[in-house]
Amino acid sequence: MPNRRSKRPQSRVASTPSKAQCLALDEDEETRCIQPPTHGTAAKPIMTNTIVDDMRKGSNIPTKAEISGYTDFHSAMQKARWMRQYVEAIRVEKTGREIHHQKFFLKNTDMADLQWIRLKLLAKQMVIAVELLDDVQAQAFNLHITKHPASEWVKEFQANSSPSSSELADSTTPPRKGADTVADTKSPKATATAQPEPSFSSSHQDDDLIDIKIRAKKAGLLHALEFFLQREAMTQASEDSGVIRVTTIMHNIMLQYARRILFHDPVLSLKALNKVSFKDIILFSVKDLKNFFELWTKRTVGGRIQHWKLLPCFPPMGSLTMWQTSATQHLIKSLEPPANVENRFMRACNNFDDLHAFLLFCAFGLVDSPSFCTNCDDQGEDSQASRKHLSLCGVVVTDMVSSPTLVLGPLPSQRRAKRRGCITWAEVESRSYMFGAVRNEPDQFTDTFLETPICIGPSENVEKTWSSTKFVEAPLALPDNRPHGPDNWAINRSAVDILYGRKPIEGYLIVADRPGSGGWLFRFKKFPVKYFVILDPTPRRHVNHLARQVAWAALRAHKLAEGKCNERAYGKASDILFQKAASERLS
Repeated sequence: MPNRRSKRPQSRVASTPSKAQCLALDEDEETRCIQPPTHGTAAKPIMTNTIVDDMRKGSNIPTKAEISGYTDFHSAMQKARWMRQYVEAIRVEKTGREIHHQKFFLKNTDMADLQWIRLKLLAKQMVIAVELLDDVQAQAFNLHITKHPASEWVKEFQANSSPSSSELADSTTPPRKGADTVADTKSPKATATAQPEPSFSSSHQDDDLIDIKIRAKKAGLLHALEFFLQREAMTQASEDSGVIRVTTIMHNIMLQYARRILFHDPVLSLKALNKVSFKDIILFSVKDLKNFFELWTKRTVGGRIQHWKLLPCFPPMGSLTMWQTSATQHLIKSLEPPANVENRFMRACNNFDDLHAFLLFCAFGLVDSPSFCTNCDDQGEDSQASRKHLSLCGVVVTDMVSSPTLVLGPLPSQRRAKRRGCITWAEVESRSYMFGAVRNEPDQFTDTFLETPICIGPSENVEKTWSSTKFVEAPLALPDNRPHGPDNWAINRSAVDILYGRKPIEGYLIVADRPGSGGWLFRFKKFPVKYFVILDPTPRRHVNHLARQVAWAALRAHKLAEGKCNERAYGKASDILFQKAASERLS
């Protein structure tokens, strides 16, 4: 009996197709097309599939060891462009397969399993490709920046400045079977401002859904960066000239921050080469946008710890117009610098007028006073207010040192006495002093200020501060009966060069590059100044008293006061000085 083949229902869709199939419904709306797609959205993943596989099988993908060995900038840039094309091909194929999977609802079929396997493979390839692309662009950036004068400190910000590529790669994890949406970037900024996703069901049959998807993401990026790109969009909502002015100033400030931040990231810096506008620079991917916002909020780049690195791009602060003065005020307000960072703003000062202008803003309260300034003491003296008044006058004070707190009167010492039954009593004397600088060029105020008696001090050479130690031999006695009077006292004077000395202490100008030193303000100085040291004529006093007397001398040099200093006259003169400076700078 001949064998009869059992008749089984034929599947309308091949279970294990050797090639990718179109799978579009025929006219009967039941049978799917098993031919390879030739056009439209379904064909694009097939074409990119060939590109991705050819690139992956070839030897064009570099290893990390090969990347670190690149020595030519142009070759590295060429390889970076090729890697970007490879990443883009993976992204296009991956997006197309996700859309195709979503459109035809392939569930619980062999084709769905193959689609899922391919998506997982593309996700892994995307992570590897993005990491290699970052390495290539970082190497190209290092080759480009090698001859740049700021190459050393730029490397500080590159260390750990970017998150891992697996975290930043957008849509690298494919959705599981039946997923209705495509995974987007994890960036909160991009997510908050992203545009609505296109509806695939309402799209025309001939529409390129992959292109629509990518354009939607680009639109979301541009919307998130609208404040950078379109200043008019921020100002058209108000007709108030004051609001428009402030908005314009803040827009320019943020552009300066953004331009400087782009310089710190290898990928963004390379994309900014030969660009003529910020809008041209900002046309990057979701990954770049996330990285940009990471740098914007990072403490070492866009934050307030290393903000002084941005100062070279600021306008000079000396002879400013009213608009520039307002911009400088907003800049300092946005920085909110802590205390003891005034030296970092010296980079933005090209002459003494620039330094004076910055100190004016410090005196207005926009920058905290340095730690060497103290509040009111027991006698009502305040070195913070005195230094601010000196800054308004044009006197730069960078350090104030008080006399050590010592017990008044002589004390028993370990020095052996020559007379029997006596000991050596010693009385140590020290003086407070101030260190600073004034304008080097001939100036009426500077000459008058330096000729004021308070600035001469008790020593012929104001570069040296000295202390007197008095010794006398007398019998041991209770504190109430200690020896007094200058009779038979031996006086020893010791001097210390506090500007250029090396022993026993190093002078201000010797350790100007040492953090925390009094001369640190002048480390990045680009112009000559005239240094001074002012000694307190009265020993063993707090420096607050000296600061008040020096500020009074500056007010006298400005012809705002005369005679001896008293609280009422000082307050009246300082108010006039402040109102004059504020009307010139803040009105």
